[in-house]
Amino acid sequence: MTTSHLPPLTRERAILEAANEIAQLLLRNVNWESVIQDVLRILAQASDADRAVLHHQTPLENDDWMIHVVGEWAADGEPNFEPSEFPLSSTPFRDWLDVYLRNEPIVTPVAQLPPAQRDIYVNSGIKSFASIPIFVNNALWGDLALNDYYDARPWDSGEIESLKFTGAVVGAAVEYSQLQTKLEKSAQLKNFGHLSASISHDFRHILSKISMEADVLEHTAELSERDQTFLERIKIAAATGSELTQQLLSLVATDPDAENKTAVDMHHLLLNNIKLLEPKPSTNIEIQTTLNAVATKILGSAARLQQVVMNLMINAIEAMGENGGGALTVRTSNSSPTAHASTPPITYLVVEFEDNGPGMPRDVQRQIFDPFFTTKAEGHGLGLSATRRFVLENSGTIAVSSVLGKGTNFTLTFPIAL
Repeated sequence: MTTSHLPPLTRERAILEAANEIAQLLLRNVNWESVIQDVLRILAQASDADRAVLHHQTPLENDDWMIHVVGEWAADGEPNFEPSEFPLSSTPFRDWLDVYLRNEPIVTPVAQLPPAQRDIYVNSGIKSFASIPIFVNNALWGDLALNDYYDARPWDSGEIESLKFTGAVVGAAVEYSQLQTKLEKSAQLKNFGHLSASISHDFRHILSKISMEADVLEHTAELSERDQTFLERIKIAAATGSELTQQLLSLVATDPDAENKTAVDMHHLLLNNIKLLEPKPSTNIEIQTTLNAVATKILGSAARLQQVVMNLMINAIEAMGENGGGALTVRTSNSSPTAHASTPPITYLVVEFEDNGPGMPRDVQRQIFDPFFTTKAEGHGLGLSATRRFVLENSGTIAVSSVLGKGTNFTLTFPIAL
């Protein structure tokens, strides 16, 4: 290791050349994680740094973040890098997050840091560093840090701009990898859908046969109390299996009314569901309504929309039931966003289902619409996935927001039928 450094202009050019090499390396390897050590080595050597580290940051509940050390390269050849993670709250660097969120780098000699931050770097032997935020899909994904151990060498503006460009290259590679994963998952789900629809139809017939035979046996045979108990269990199992099969079919089957939609009065549909699901007073749950929309008819499949409303209301009631009770508020309103001069204005119906149940952490919210994802011990993870699909089939959008300990809000938006 040497304490001498290249001139800033030479380093700036070297970093840009490294960014080009890194881009080609990442393009040849869709899985960026498999080559990240090479990426960090190339960048560290080009920038004349002693160490390069890649952090991935994921938000947690209570406004905390988990910092994942996903890659590291050191000039002294420290072997056997092992990924690690730690919560941001366990460090004195919380203020850095605000800088990263503004898409600004952090570049400073260690000696100029506040005492708590400076001590950590001094104990690690680091004298200066440059840290560049990385964004993926317009959201903060992580940061790329370069450290110097031998002197507090300065970083000029040209070097920093070159590093920011390199960070953008890494961010684009991560985004491309995520897109490839989604495309592969989509293709797998399509094949899975065809197979599942075929199997589900056959399975439903088998379950129907079991239920019918159980009914015949119940009415024609003289059963002991013990046999009657076993028969009831058979009927319950068949009914549960039939319900799961129907959910799976709803997820993968096409809507027969997709090309033949009608005007559906959502106020009428909502009020009918509220009457059906009105909880008993003993459950400590109530349903409140604030139906302020004037235009309430949308073009869609009444059967699919019925399932959407039923799914969201049942989920809210069950969540509050597990929390000891609460209130589900169903709200409607109309929205008319400002239209472009060349396009006619569109009125939308906004439907909200808001409960004051236990709420969901951010990592659950990000996966809530994924097929087979569930937080329920006996859940199947198909309900909300199907709900989202039905909303999209009917030209709508669905969004979820939730706060732990305060509740959850699902918001649906549909264009009004002309």
